[in-house]
Amino acid sequence: MYSEFFSKYVDDGSSKYYLYISSTKETYRLAAVLILKYLFASSCRTKLPEEADFFFIPTITYRNSEHNTVLEEIERIYNTSLFRRGVRDHVIASLFNPGVCDSVDKWTNRTKDLLRPMLKIVAETFTWYFPFRERYGPNCGLFHIENTLAVPYVSTAHSFTGDIHRKRPYLSMFVGNSNYPTYRKKISDQCNAAMNDRGDCYTPNKERTELLGIQSYDLYVNSTFSFCPSGDTPTRKALFDGLSLNSIPVLFEELSFDLQYSPFFPGNPRDYSVLLNSTEDIMGQLRAIPESAIMKMQANIARIRESVTYVDKFDALDASWVILQQLKKYKENGYRFNDSFANKTKLSCVKEAQKMDGFCLLE
Repeated sequence: MYSEFFSKYVDDGSSKYYLYISSTKETYRLAAVLILKYLFASSCRTKLPEEADFFFIPTITYRNSEHNTVLEEIERIYNTSLFRRGVRDHVIASLFNPGVCDSVDKWTNRTKDLLRPMLKIVAETFTWYFPFRERYGPNCGLFHIENTLAVPYVSTAHSFTGDIHRKRPYLSMFVGNSNYPTYRKKISDQCNAAMNDRGDCYTPNKERTELLGIQSYDLYVNSTFSFCPSGDTPTRKALFDGLSLNSIPVLFEELSFDLQYSPFFPGNPRDYSVLLNSTEDIMGQLRAIPESAIMKMQANIARIRESVTYVDKFDALDASWVILQQLKKYKENGYRFNDSFANKTKLSCVKEAQKMDGFCLLE
Protein backbone atom coordinates (compact mmCIF):
# COMPACT_ATOMS: atom_id res chain seq x y z
CA MET A 1 0.00 0.00 0.00
CA TYR A 2 1.22 3.48 -0.87
CA SER A 3 2.41 5.52 2.13
CA GLU A 4 2.34 9.04 0.74
CA PHE A 5 -1.36 9.53 1.50
CA PHE A 6 -0.69 8.71 5.13
CA SER A 7 2.36 10.95 5.30
CA LYS A 8 0.38 13.91 4.03
CA TYR A 9 -2.81 13.46 6.01
CA VAL A 10 -1.93 11.40 9.05
CA ASP A 11 1.72 11.49 10.09
CA ASP A 12 1.72 15.12 11.21
CA GLY A 13 -1.78 14.85 12.72
CA SER A 14 -2.80 18.12 11.09
CA SER A 15 -5.55 17.01 8.77
CA LYS A 16 -9.13 17.80 9.66
CA TYR A 17 -10.12 14.86 7.46
CA TYR A 18 -8.57 12.30 9.76
CA LEU A 19 -10.51 12.45 13.01
CA TYR A 20 -9.85 10.53 16.21
CA ILE A 21 -13.12 9.78 17.94
CA SER A 22 -14.41 8.47 21.22
CA SER A 23 -14.83 4.71 21.48
CA THR A 24 -18.27 5.28 22.98
CA LYS A 25 -19.63 7.52 20.23
CA GLU A 26 -19.94 7.45 16.45
CA THR A 27 -19.39 3.71 16.33
CA TYR A 28 -19.92 3.62 12.57
CA ARG A 29 -16.62 5.45 12.10
CA LEU A 30 -14.61 3.62 14.72
CA ALA A 31 -13.89 0.63 12.47
CA ALA A 32 -12.45 2.99 9.88
CA VAL A 33 -10.26 4.64 12.52
CA LEU A 34 -8.81 1.34 13.69
CA ILE A 35 -8.30 0.01 10.17
CA LEU A 36 -6.37 3.13 9.13
CA LYS A 37 -4.32 3.17 12.34
CA TYR A 38 -3.42 -0.46 11.73
CA LEU A 39 -2.38 0.24 8.14
CA PHE A 40 -0.49 3.36 9.19
CA ALA A 41 1.81 1.19 11.32
CA SER A 42 2.01 -1.64 8.80
CA SER A 43 5.30 -2.81 7.31
CA CYS A 44 3.44 -3.23 4.01
CA ARG A 45 3.61 0.49 3.27
CA THR A 46 5.77 1.60 0.36
CA LYS A 47 6.96 5.01 -0.79
CA LEU A 48 6.90 3.92 -4.45
CA PRO A 49 3.43 4.14 -6.00
CA GLU A 50 4.35 1.67 -8.73
CA GLU A 51 4.96 -0.99 -6.05
CA ALA A 52 1.63 -0.47 -4.32
CA ASP A 53 -1.27 -2.89 -4.73
CA PHE A 54 -3.64 -0.53 -2.91
CA PHE A 55 -4.01 3.16 -2.14
CA PHE A 56 -6.06 4.00 0.96
CA ILE A 57 -7.89 7.31 0.88
CA PRO A 58 -6.88 8.96 4.19
CA THR A 59 -10.22 10.22 5.45
CA ILE A 60 -12.87 9.01 7.84
CA THR A 61 -15.15 12.01 7.63
CA TYR A 62 -18.75 11.48 6.53
CA ARG A 63 -19.08 15.07 5.32
CA ASN A 64 -19.71 15.01 1.61
CA SER A 65 -18.07 18.39 1.05
CA GLU A 66 -14.85 17.10 2.61
CA HIS A 67 -14.93 14.00 0.39
CA ASN A 68 -15.14 16.42 -2.54
CA THR A 69 -12.07 18.33 -1.29
CA VAL A 70 -9.95 15.24 -0.57
CA LEU A 71 -10.70 13.53 -3.89
CA GLU A 72 -10.16 16.74 -5.83
CA GLU A 73 -6.70 17.13 -4.28
CA ILE A 74 -5.79 13.47 -4.79
CA GLU A 75 -6.77 13.64 -8.47
CA ARG A 76 -4.71 16.81 -8.90
CA ILE A 77 -1.55 15.52 -7.18
CA TYR A 78 -1.67 11.75 -7.85
CA ASN A 79 -3.31 11.64 -11.25
CA THR A 80 -1.01 8.96 -12.72
CA SER A 81 -1.40 6.39 -9.93
CA LEU A 82 -5.10 7.18 -9.47
CA PHE A 83 -6.07 5.82 -12.88
CA ARG A 84 -3.47 3.07 -13.22
CA ARG A 85 -6.10 0.40 -12.52
CA GLY A 86 -9.16 2.46 -13.22
CA VAL A 87 -9.32 3.63 -9.55
CA ARG A 88 -10.29 0.08 -8.49
CA ASP A 89 -7.16 -0.22 -6.34
CA HIS A 90 -8.15 2.80 -4.25
CA VAL A 91 -9.89 2.08 -0.96
CA ILE A 92 -12.07 4.39 1.07
CA ALA A 93 -13.17 3.41 4.57
CA SER A 94 -15.23 6.42 5.54
CA LEU A 95 -18.56 5.95 3.81
CA PHE A 96 -21.49 5.34 6.12
CA ASN A 97 -24.59 3.37 5.25
CA PRO A 98 -24.81 3.36 1.44
CA GLY A 99 -28.53 2.69 1.75
CA VAL A 100 -29.02 6.38 2.46
CA CYS A 101 -29.12 8.26 -0.80
CA ASP A 102 -30.39 11.65 0.38
CA SER A 103 -26.99 13.26 0.79
CA VAL A 104 -25.46 11.85 -2.39
CA ASP A 105 -26.44 15.04 -4.22
CA LYS A 106 -23.92 16.91 -2.06
CA TRP A 107 -21.14 14.99 -3.78
CA THR A 108 -19.98 16.61 -6.99
CA ASN A 109 -20.38 14.61 -10.17
CA ARG A 110 -16.60 14.21 -10.25
CA THR A 111 -16.59 12.80 -6.71
CA LYS A 112 -19.28 10.30 -7.72
CA ASP A 113 -17.26 9.29 -10.79
CA LEU A 114 -14.20 8.63 -8.62
CA LEU A 115 -16.07 6.88 -5.80
CA ARG A 116 -18.03 4.53 -8.04
CA PRO A 117 -15.12 2.18 -9.00
CA MET A 118 -13.31 2.45 -5.63
CA LEU A 119 -13.41 -0.32 -3.06
CA LYS A 120 -15.66 0.79 -0.22
CA ILE A 121 -15.06 -0.61 3.29
CA VAL A 122 -18.13 0.09 5.36
CA ALA A 123 -19.24 -0.94 8.84
CA GLU A 124 -22.70 -2.53 8.58
CA THR A 125 -24.25 -1.76 5.26
CA PHE A 126 -26.95 -2.70 2.87
CA THR A 127 -24.06 -4.28 0.95
CA TRP A 128 -26.04 -7.20 -0.28
CA TYR A 129 -29.62 -6.05 0.15
CA PHE A 130 -29.71 -3.24 -2.37
CA PRO A 131 -27.99 -5.14 -5.18
CA PHE A 132 -30.54 -7.89 -4.49
CA ARG A 133 -33.32 -5.44 -5.29
CA GLU A 134 -31.64 -3.84 -8.26
CA ARG A 135 -28.64 -5.80 -9.52
CA TYR A 136 -27.63 -3.49 -12.33
CA GLY A 137 -28.11 -0.06 -10.84
CA PRO A 138 -28.00 -0.51 -7.10
CA ASN A 139 -27.83 2.04 -4.40
CA CYS A 140 -27.69 5.43 -6.07
CA GLY A 141 -25.43 3.87 -8.68
CA LEU A 142 -22.40 4.14 -6.36
CA PHE A 143 -22.27 0.84 -4.48
CA HIS A 144 -22.01 -2.65 -5.85
CA ILE A 145 -21.30 -6.12 -4.50
CA GLU A 146 -18.13 -6.33 -6.55
CA ASN A 147 -16.46 -3.38 -4.75
CA THR A 148 -18.05 -3.11 -1.30
CA LEU A 149 -16.81 -4.91 1.81
CA ALA A 150 -18.85 -4.94 5.02
CA VAL A 151 -16.77 -5.18 8.20
CA PRO A 152 -17.87 -5.77 11.80
CA TYR A 153 -18.89 -3.03 14.14
CA VAL A 154 -16.30 -2.30 16.81
CA SER A 155 -17.56 -3.77 20.06
CA THR A 156 -17.11 -1.64 23.14
CA ALA A 157 -17.53 -4.76 25.28
CA HIS A 158 -14.53 -6.49 26.80
CA SER A 159 -13.66 -9.83 25.27
CA PHE A 160 -14.98 -12.79 27.17
CA THR A 161 -12.68 -14.82 29.39
CA GLY A 162 -13.48 -17.91 31.39
CA ASP A 163 -15.51 -21.05 30.78
CA ILE A 164 -17.53 -20.63 27.60
CA HIS A 165 -19.90 -23.41 28.62
CA ARG A 166 -20.65 -22.21 32.14
CA LYS A 167 -24.31 -22.00 33.10
CA ARG A 168 -25.45 -18.42 32.59
CA PRO A 169 -28.21 -16.90 34.79
CA TYR A 170 -30.44 -15.90 31.85
CA LEU A 171 -31.43 -17.91 28.81
CA SER A 172 -31.70 -14.72 26.74
CA MET A 173 -31.83 -10.93 26.89
CA PHE A 174 -32.95 -7.96 24.82
CA VAL A 175 -31.60 -4.41 24.89
CA GLY A 176 -33.08 -1.73 22.63
CA ASN A 177 -36.23 0.14 21.75
CA SER A 178 -39.47 -1.71 21.10
CA ASN A 179 -40.79 0.60 18.39
CA TYR A 180 -39.33 -0.30 14.99
CA PRO A 181 -39.53 -2.73 13.40
CA THR A 182 -42.83 -3.45 15.12
CA TYR A 183 -41.93 -7.06 15.90
CA ARG A 184 -39.44 -5.69 18.43
CA LYS A 185 -42.38 -5.09 20.76
CA LYS A 186 -43.32 -8.77 20.58
CA ILE A 187 -39.75 -9.66 21.53
CA SER A 188 -39.71 -7.20 24.42
CA ASP A 189 -43.13 -8.28 25.70
CA GLN A 190 -42.27 -11.99 25.59
CA CYS A 191 -38.92 -11.41 27.24
CA ASN A 192 -40.56 -9.42 30.06
CA ALA A 193 -43.18 -12.13 30.51
CA ALA A 194 -40.48 -14.81 30.70
CA MET A 195 -38.63 -12.77 33.31
CA ASN A 196 -41.78 -12.49 35.42
CA ASP A 197 -42.73 -16.17 35.02
CA ARG A 198 -39.36 -17.96 35.02
CA GLY A 199 -36.72 -15.31 35.53
CA ASP A 200 -34.82 -16.40 32.41
CA CYS A 201 -35.01 -13.41 30.00
CA TYR A 202 -33.71 -10.01 30.96
CA THR A 203 -34.72 -6.72 29.36
CA PRO A 204 -33.61 -3.61 31.21
CA ASN A 205 -35.93 -1.16 32.88
CA LYS A 206 -35.11 1.48 35.45
CA GLU A 207 -36.50 -0.38 38.47
CA ARG A 208 -34.94 -3.72 37.53
CA THR A 209 -31.54 -2.19 36.78
CA GLU A 210 -31.51 -0.25 40.06
CA LEU A 211 -32.57 -3.36 41.98
CA LEU A 212 -30.05 -5.77 40.45
CA GLY A 213 -27.33 -3.31 39.44
CA ILE A 214 -26.94 -4.95 36.02
CA GLN A 215 -25.41 -3.00 33.14
CA SER A 216 -25.88 -3.76 29.43
CA TYR A 217 -22.61 -5.64 28.95
CA ASP A 218 -23.23 -7.68 32.10
CA LEU A 219 -26.33 -8.95 30.33
CA TYR A 220 -24.36 -10.50 27.45
CA VAL A 221 -21.96 -12.21 29.85
CA ASN A 222 -24.89 -13.56 31.83
CA SER A 223 -27.13 -14.58 28.89
CA THR A 224 -26.77 -17.70 26.76
CA PHE A 225 -28.59 -16.00 23.87
CA SER A 226 -29.17 -12.36 22.90
CA PHE A 227 -32.05 -11.18 20.72
CA CYS A 228 -30.79 -9.21 17.69
CA PRO A 229 -33.71 -7.90 15.62
CA SER A 230 -33.00 -5.34 12.91
CA GLY A 231 -33.32 -1.64 13.63
CA ASP A 232 -32.84 1.33 11.31
CA THR A 233 -30.45 -0.94 9.42
CA PRO A 234 -30.36 -4.73 9.23
CA THR A 235 -27.54 -5.33 11.73
CA ARG A 236 -27.16 -3.91 15.21
CA LYS A 237 -23.85 -3.19 16.90
CA ALA A 238 -25.34 -5.23 19.77
CA LEU A 239 -24.79 -8.37 17.67
CA PHE A 240 -21.02 -7.90 17.88
CA ASP A 241 -21.17 -6.89 21.55
CA GLY A 242 -22.85 -10.22 22.23
CA LEU A 243 -20.40 -12.22 20.12
CA SER A 244 -17.41 -10.62 21.87
CA LEU A 245 -18.86 -11.94 25.14
CA ASN A 246 -19.72 -15.36 23.69
CA SER A 247 -23.49 -14.81 23.75
CA ILE A 248 -25.28 -16.53 20.85
CA PRO A 249 -27.16 -14.06 18.60
CA VAL A 250 -30.82 -14.78 17.87
CA LEU A 251 -31.82 -13.36 14.49
CA PHE A 252 -35.14 -12.68 12.82
CA GLU A 253 -33.93 -11.67 9.35
CA GLU A 254 -31.30 -13.40 7.25
CA LEU A 255 -29.80 -10.11 6.17
CA SER A 256 -28.85 -9.20 9.74
CA PHE A 257 -25.95 -11.65 9.70
CA ASP A 258 -25.81 -14.25 6.95
CA LEU A 259 -25.15 -12.22 3.82
CA GLN A 260 -23.04 -9.28 4.94
CA TYR A 261 -20.29 -10.86 7.01
CA SER A 262 -19.60 -14.26 5.46
CA PRO A 263 -15.79 -13.70 5.25
CA PHE A 264 -15.68 -13.40 9.03
CA PHE A 265 -17.82 -16.47 9.75
CA PRO A 266 -16.60 -19.48 7.75
CA GLY A 267 -19.06 -22.28 7.15
CA ASN A 268 -22.76 -22.18 7.94
CA PRO A 269 -24.10 -19.02 9.65
CA ARG A 270 -26.12 -21.31 11.93
CA ASP A 271 -22.84 -22.55 13.40
CA TYR A 272 -22.73 -19.22 15.25
CA SER A 273 -26.34 -18.05 15.49
CA VAL A 274 -30.02 -18.95 15.65
CA LEU A 275 -32.44 -17.74 12.96
CA LEU A 276 -36.08 -17.85 14.04
CA ASN A 277 -38.80 -17.98 11.40
CA SER A 278 -41.56 -16.90 13.76
CA THR A 279 -42.01 -14.45 16.63
CA GLU A 280 -44.51 -16.76 18.32
CA ASP A 281 -43.30 -18.21 21.63
CA ILE A 282 -39.70 -17.16 21.03
CA MET A 283 -38.63 -18.27 24.51
CA GLY A 284 -40.20 -21.68 23.94
CA GLN A 285 -38.23 -21.97 20.70
CA LEU A 286 -34.98 -21.25 22.53
CA ARG A 287 -35.79 -23.63 25.39
CA ALA A 288 -36.27 -26.39 22.82
CA ILE A 289 -32.70 -26.11 21.51
CA PRO A 290 -30.66 -29.10 22.76
CA GLU A 291 -27.84 -28.37 25.19
CA SER A 292 -25.41 -30.11 22.83
CA ALA A 293 -26.31 -27.68 20.03
CA ILE A 294 -25.85 -24.70 22.37
CA MET A 295 -22.42 -25.92 23.44
CA LYS A 296 -21.38 -26.39 19.83
CA MET A 297 -22.39 -22.82 18.92
CA GLN A 298 -20.56 -21.47 21.98
CA ALA A 299 -17.41 -23.31 20.93
CA ASN A 300 -17.70 -22.06 17.35
CA ILE A 301 -18.08 -18.45 18.51
CA ALA A 302 -15.08 -18.79 20.82
CA ARG A 303 -13.03 -20.10 17.89
CA ILE A 304 -13.66 -17.08 15.62
CA ARG A 305 -14.27 -14.41 18.25
CA GLU A 306 -10.89 -12.71 17.76
CA SER A 307 -11.44 -12.45 14.00
CA VAL A 308 -14.54 -10.27 14.45
CA THR A 309 -12.91 -7.88 16.93
CA TYR A 310 -10.21 -5.25 16.51
CA VAL A 311 -7.26 -6.24 18.67
CA ASP A 312 -4.47 -3.86 19.67
CA LYS A 313 -1.74 -6.30 18.61
CA PHE A 314 -0.21 -6.50 15.16
CA ASP A 315 0.29 -10.24 15.31
CA ALA A 316 -3.39 -10.91 16.08
CA LEU A 317 -5.60 -12.68 13.53
CA ASP A 318 -8.35 -10.15 14.19
CA ALA A 319 -10.82 -8.31 11.95
CA SER A 320 -8.01 -6.22 10.42
CA TRP A 321 -6.24 -9.42 9.39
CA VAL A 322 -9.45 -10.79 7.81
CA ILE A 323 -9.87 -7.52 5.92
CA LEU A 324 -6.33 -7.81 4.53
CA GLN A 325 -7.08 -11.38 3.41
CA GLN A 326 -10.16 -10.09 1.60
CA LEU A 327 -8.07 -7.40 -0.09
CA LYS A 328 -5.72 -10.12 -1.30
CA LYS A 329 -8.65 -12.06 -2.81
CA TYR A 330 -10.00 -8.85 -4.32
CA LYS A 331 -6.65 -8.18 -6.00
CA GLU A 332 -6.21 -11.77 -7.22
CA ASN A 333 -9.71 -11.65 -8.72
CA GLY A 334 -8.88 -8.66 -10.90
CA TYR A 335 -9.79 -6.05 -8.30
CA ARG A 336 -13.36 -7.15 -7.81
CA PHE A 337 -15.36 -9.40 -5.48
CA ASN A 338 -17.50 -12.19 -6.81
CA ASP A 339 -21.18 -12.22 -5.94
CA SER A 340 -21.41 -15.23 -3.63
CA PHE A 341 -25.21 -15.08 -3.70
CA ALA A 342 -25.81 -14.43 -7.38
CA ASN A 343 -28.45 -17.17 -7.62
CA LYS A 344 -30.31 -16.21 -4.47
CA THR A 345 -33.81 -14.87 -5.06
CA LYS A 346 -35.32 -14.87 -1.59
CA LEU A 347 -34.43 -13.62 1.88
CA SER A 348 -35.58 -15.53 4.95
CA CYS A 349 -37.27 -13.56 7.71
CA VAL A 350 -40.19 -13.56 10.14
CA LYS A 351 -43.51 -12.68 8.55
CA GLU A 352 -43.63 -9.22 10.16
CA ALA A 353 -40.57 -8.24 8.10
CA GLN A 354 -41.98 -9.38 4.77
CA LYS A 355 -43.77 -6.13 4.03
CA MET A 356 -40.72 -3.94 4.53
CA ASP A 357 -41.30 -3.66 8.28
CA GLY A 358 -37.72 -4.77 8.37
CA PHE A 359 -35.28 -5.66 5.62
CA CYS A 360 -36.80 -8.71 3.98
CA LEU A 361 -38.02 -9.19 0.43
CA LEU A 362 -39.93 -12.06 -1.10
CA GLU A 363 -39.59 -13.32 -4.64
